[in-house]
Amino acid sequence: MLKNLRLTVIIIWISVTLSGCSILEYIWLVPRASGEVSFNPKLSNTEILDIFAQVALPELKFHNQPSETYRNIDEGVIEIGYFQSRASFFKSSIAGFSTRAEIDRKQHTLSFIVKGAEIYYEALPVDAAVEKISDELSKKLE
Repeated sequence: MLKNLRLTVIIIWISVTLSGCSILEYIWLVPRASGEVSFNPKLSNTEILDIFAQVALPELKFHNQPSETYRNIDEGVIEIGYFQSRASFFKSSIAGFSTRAEIDRKQHTLSFIVKGAEIYYEALPVDAAVEKISDELSKKLE
C-alpha cells in the first residue's frame, strides 16, 4: 500500500513539474482581454484577416516575435502567436502575447482575444493592447 502511494506521489510530482505553468493555461488563469469591431460587409475574409494581422502584429511584440500560426479563410479565423487552441500543450505557455480572431459574417463583426503573460503568468497589458488594436481596426475596416 505504501509503495503504491509513493509511486502515485512520484508520478503526480513529475507530471506537475513537467507541465509547469502551462497547466494554468487550461484553467483560464492566463491574463486575457477581448474586443469586437464592426467591418464593412464588402470586405472579403482574406482582406479582414490580412488587416487584422497587419494591425495586431506590432502590438503583440514583447519577449517573442509572434507570427501567424494558423489561418482558415473559409472559417474566418486567424491565430497569431502560441494561442491555446492550435498550439501544443507546452508552447501555449510561452511568455508574450498571442491572439485569436474570428469573423462573424451575420453580425458583420470581428471578435478577438488577446492573451499576454510574462514568466509565471505575470500579467502583460492585454487591455491596452486590445484598445489599440480595436482603435486601428475600426479605422481600417470601415
